[in-house]
Amino acid sequence: MGVIRRVVASSGGAPGGSSGGQPEEHVLYPGIVEMMTVDRYDDGEVRQLSALLLLVEGATWKGCLTDKDNSRNLWRSAATVDGLLQEIEEALQSGQEGHWRRSQGEGGKARKRR
Repeated sequence: MGVIRRVVASSGGAPGGSSGGQPEEHVLYPGIVEMMTVDRYDDGEVRQLSALLLLVEGATWKGCLTDKDNSRNLWRSAATVDGLLQEIEEALQSGQEGHWRRSQGEGGKARKRR
């Protein structure tokens, strides 16, 4: 099952598309790889690739997967980098929209530039 979905804002954020391809079976985190490498939806429409930010704060790994095409972020944290990637993968595979937060920018507050 693919994890890439086009979100249709006018319908309350319900998914509107599906994956644009299947990642290789031996990949440990296929949903993450798919989000970061598949550049088209099933219908052929182009999508912006996602970005993954990893950081460490104290003894906690934190990560933010940014779905640029749908202006949303998925934040997770864990004690190890493997645990963090597993948390992100599980959230993607669950398909639950409640895991995502709206990105600031489009429709949100603009950042002040110095």
